[in-house]
Amino acid sequence: MAFRLGIDLGFTRNRYQEPEVWTRIVREELGLGYVSIVADILNPDWPEDYLKKLITQLKNYTNEYDIKVEACFTSALTRTPHLMHYDADMRKYYLKWFKKFFDMAAQLGCKMGGGHFGAMSFADCNNPDRRKRIVEDAVRSWQELTFYAKDLGFKYLLFEPMSVPREMGCTINESRQLMEMVNANSGIPMKLCLDVGHAPHPDERDPYMWIEQLGIESPMIHLQQTVNGLLT
Repeated sequence: MAFRLGIDLGFTRNRYQEPEVWTRIVREELGLGYVSIVADILNPDWPEDYLKKLITQLKNYTNEYDIKVEACFTSALTRTPHLMHYDADMRKYYLKWFKKFFDMAAQLGCKMGGGHFGAMSFADCNNPDRRKRIVEDAVRSWQELTFYAKDLGFKYLLFEPMSVPREMGCTINESRQLMEMVNANSGIPMKLCLDVGHAPHPDERDPYMWIEQLGIESPMIHLQQTVNGLLT
């Protein structure tokens, strides 16, 4: 499996806000041509007029610097409970939120996207019946999003395995199970975005273990600092 080196644009959020600035940095200073755009700098909740202007700017400057927007992802500010929020009305809201995010990203040429699977409250996570219902609802929402994204020309949706049980995917088996649950009825495949810097289950902190067992299902891998120098 061959990978290309790109960069997640979370680093631009409050440092390099102007599209003409970060596109130049990515191409001329970092020497990269692939980016994953984040909802922190392309947020569906922002005013429509501004979003239209911003998308035009992003198209112009990514074209000028020959940068491809390959993926779209949630980030620090948009790392919310979203599809696993305790309130059903908010879960419906975030389903629409993701659709609009994918709409905008598709205009930039994006072919895959997602975020973390969702995040439960402690109360929901510690209640077996509530946990089951919340997980099932999130699976149905992700399934709906796979069909929506297919119509936009996406190849995959992705979720990033997280580090604690209430944020989902903290073990290899759970990550595989969640992926399989969504893919039981999906328009395009749900795959993984592995993050080698996460510290999940204490018995599974070796990033090589995750890559060996799930790398084939991970079209995008986040590289960052790791504990104990495991990845060198």
